Amino acid sequence: MNGRSPGGTAVLLARTGFGVTLLLAPGPVLRVVDPRGRDGRAVVVTRVLGARHVVQALVGALAPGRRESALSALVDATHAATCLVVAATDRRRARPALVNAAAAATWGLLTWAAGNRPPDHRTS
Repeated sequence: MNGRSPGGTAVLLARTGFGVTLLLAPGPVLRVVDPRGRDGRAVVVTRVLGARHVVQALVGALAPGRRESALSALVDATHAATCLVVAATDRRRARPALVNAAAAATWGLLTWAAGNRPPDHRTS
């Protein structure tokens, strides 16, 4: 397992899948988050967010450890905080921003928790 906990591997795989989904199919995701509609800007932002998740997963796969997990969780926490600012300042985007803040906070907690579990050193 390369010093990564089974939970860490699961989080990386889930983050990769989430990122690829945002990159390749932003429309269905946006309809779930904000059924009232989407605009071109939202599609671009969703794709950029997807790319960020894929990069985070790649960094986590190449450099597993507590430091990487902490930095990744910090990126997610920062994203959650900026979403809360958007929600407070842009009524039209408040709902998707709050959903995004909750998702980012969840990713951050999962990543931090997975990075602070003991690695799986089984050889089988």
